[in-house]
Amino acid sequence: MSTSDDAPMTTMDWVLTHILMALPIVNLIFFVIWSVGSGNRSRVTYCRAQLLIVFMVLAMMAFLSLLGVGIAPLLELLPPM
Repeated sequence: MSTSDDAPMTTMDWVLTHILMALPIVNLIFFVIWSVGSGNRSRVTYCRAQLLIVFMVLAMMAFLSLLGVGIAPLLELLPPM
């Protein structure tokens, strides 16, 4: 891993990051650690952006579920098999 917080991440740093993000449960732990902790600025920004996207999607899903919009009306639009 890069020793300086401002140094650009190498290709192997990004490969390792994506491998860790592909592992269930491990990805949640590392997202939180990397987004709130100090470390490489690129990785911190990446993790903060990903968490922001996750929270926006969850908020949208919660809002739509409160409106009663679900998958069932969409399934009715599909042609019968």
